Amino acid sequence: MLLLAAILPLCSVLLPAQELKEHVVIHDESLLTRQSKEERDERLSFRRTSADRARAVLDAAPSDELARAVAVMALGASGSARDLFRMESLAYDGKFVEKQSAILALGELGPAGDASLERLVAGEIRGLEETLLLACIHAAERGAEGCAEIVREAQLGNGSLARTARRLEAYAAGGTAGQSIESLDTYYELRWLAAREYGFVDGRRWRSLLLESLCADEEFLDRVILQASGRLESPSVQDHLFEILQNENRAGALRAVATLLPRQLADTIESGAWRPPSLEDWSVLLSEIDDRRVEVKAVPLLRIAFDSHVEIQQHAGLLLLRAGEDVPWKWVAQQLANAPSPLREAFIEAAGDRGDQDLVPDLVSLVFQRPDLGIFGAGIVALTRLGYEDARVEFERLLASGRSGERREVLLSLSRSVHDHSLIVYLDKVLRLEDLEPEVRFRLELGSALQGRLTNKSYLRDWLVRTKSHPLRRLVVRALGQRADEEDLAILRELFPQEDDLDMNVELALALVQNRDPSIQGVLRFALWDRSWNRSVLAGGLLAESSSLFGLIDELDTPPPDARSTDVRRVGFAIGEWGGLSAYETLRRRRGEGDEALQGAFLGLLSTRTH
Repeated sequence: MLLLAAILPLCSVLLPAQELKEHVVIHDESLLTRQSKEERDERLSFRRTSADRARAVLDAAPSDELARAVAVMALGASGSARDLFRMESLAYDGKFVEKQSAILALGELGPAGDASLERLVAGEIRGLEETLLLACIHAAERGAEGCAEIVREAQLGNGSLARTARRLEAYAAGGTAGQSIESLDTYYELRWLAAREYGFVDGRRWRSLLLESLCADEEFLDRVILQASGRLESPSVQDHLFEILQNENRAGALRAVATLLPRQLADTIESGAWRPPSLEDWSVLLSEIDDRRVEVKAVPLLRIAFDSHVEIQQHAGLLLLRAGEDVPWKWVAQQLANAPSPLREAFIEAAGDRGDQDLVPDLVSLVFQRPDLGIFGAGIVALTRLGYEDARVEFERLLASGRSGERREVLLSLSRSVHDHSLIVYLDKVLRLEDLEPEVRFRLELGSALQGRLTNKSYLRDWLVRTKSHPLRRLVVRALGQRADEEDLAILRELFPQEDDLDMNVELALALVQNRDPSIQGVLRFALWDRSWNRSVLAGGLLAESSSLFGLIDELDTPPPDARSTDVRRVGFAIGEWGGLSAYETLRRRRGEGDEALQGAFLGLLSTRTH
């Protein structure tokens, strides 16, 4: 057979160097077994709208080759014969993963793709023989006789393709392939990614399933609703947060109280009414204060931590120093001698935050006489902030001297210290440098945006879109949420929710709540009707704040199917608490006497009288 004669000689040809360079690995055998992937694949489906959405993405010419490959697979899985030419063209001329996807998509397409597959077999598509064979198997399952003949002859032949064909024999017969076959793993992964982006999983959009799963996560709801409740200017917020903390001891409540009400938490601990139950809870508390940079508000709480537990004394002491408090320099010097390099830099930068010029002699000695400590960059910035003239001169010299390791250290420290207004003049100069390294520019713009100073955040937006995994993604989300414009919000909406990244989802949700974006209303509504009483009432306050009090009242007209009378009464309580007498009167006109929501609203109204 001519087609088989064309494909068999290619089976021993290795991928050309350029093809290897372009190869994108999109599957990981450590994540799922083959059987699991096959079972998952049965949950996937595609419709005509899937092809329409994928086509629109391809027409926009995305730069990411994997994104193009996933869209092409969606076209084939949707049976979009009108895109036949695009698929066949990419099979010849695309990047490696695009070629893989286009060939596999032709195998999914149905009768319209059979002739294209036969042409590809005869056209010597080097390095993709296995992928072609798999596509032919799928086409043969739908009755493509030419493709079925290719598979039969391959199984009887010799060489690596024949061995692949025999490994796939059970799969071709409707069973499970027993051995590792890269093209089959690629096929399952491309279909999975295509279904998540353009199709359906269990008959539903992937984002809808992901959001439903996320809302069922108690920690996610706690961290978003309780932290966001700081926006509500009401004394009752403190009551709700402390009731959760003291009665249920939930980590989300501890995080929120530590950052929103640290002085009150310190009073509670000192009175003996409540203490963090474990050292781990103390660590969570300090990490949240550190992350949200609220150490100045939390000084009494940090003092308790510093004096209570030697295991967390280093972290508490660093935050106290950063807050401008009097931490013994002898103790700080011990930390600098023993701590790893990043922590040494943090202590030096905290000395700059403290603003005490009496520290200058000690800092000068450390920075200029102890190069082994690795604190030169942080030291120059800290000493400049403290008014040391020689450090300022050195700072200026480094800015003008071109790229160097020392300049890089100084500029990275500057990026972490831009909350100091005295450094703005240097920041402006640095961002105008033509030889600024991309990573350094990114860090500087991130630091500036976190302070709400950066007006053009396009660089950060682009970085976030193209960077799929990085420890700083969460901070970039927070930065985009500061004085967000529509372009910022569009990116945040597009990214929410993420899969298997709780911290990122919390940050995205908080940014959307902060900007009163309508896309987060579903999360707030879910939390409102959820049966965690205090969190539900706080969610009601956020709903009223983000839309209107009337929007909160309207929630009573469309309760969830499983809502109970106690849930309706609780939502009514939220209406009374956040809306006061006018909301109660509005509800009374709508619902009438004896209504459960009205009863709850009356109790909510009374609760505000205690403050």
